Amino acid sequence: MNGEVDYRGLSAKITPSNFHRLAKMRSYKDSNLDFIIQKMKEGFPIAPPFLQIEIEGDKISVYGHEGRTRTKAAKTINGNELIPVHLFVYVDGNKLVNRNKEMVDKVLFDLKFGLWSENGYDFVDKPFVDLKAGT
Repeated sequence: MNGEVDYRGLSAKITPSNFHRLAKMRSYKDSNLDFIIQKMKEGFPIAPPFLQIEIEGDKISVYGHEGRTRTKAAKTINGNELIPVHLFVYVDGNKLVNRNKEMVDKVLFDLKFGLWSENGYDFVDKPFVDLKAGT
């Protein structure tokens, strides 16, 4: 999915804490956390995490994600420093395509103010920095 970010996605920076606030919690241990920390320290390239976002009318919310363990590893190594994140957005059931500049501009504007978490209980205010279309 990350390979589609230039055509169908957005990119931004986010703190690991805000990523975890937006992504649904897990009830089990991250079994490969130590392995990922080791690889990151060795400079091994790790794909950015991503959030799947749905916009229906005025409601903007996360409905899927990938990368909770990677963001935990990044936070362990660098604290709560900004990390890259990819965003895949569906507007009223249709996947956002970056060629539709008018729609992209509206989505970029709307996302600046925040969105609802995947669990539906928390609104996270202004979680993104350097929000843009593509990479």
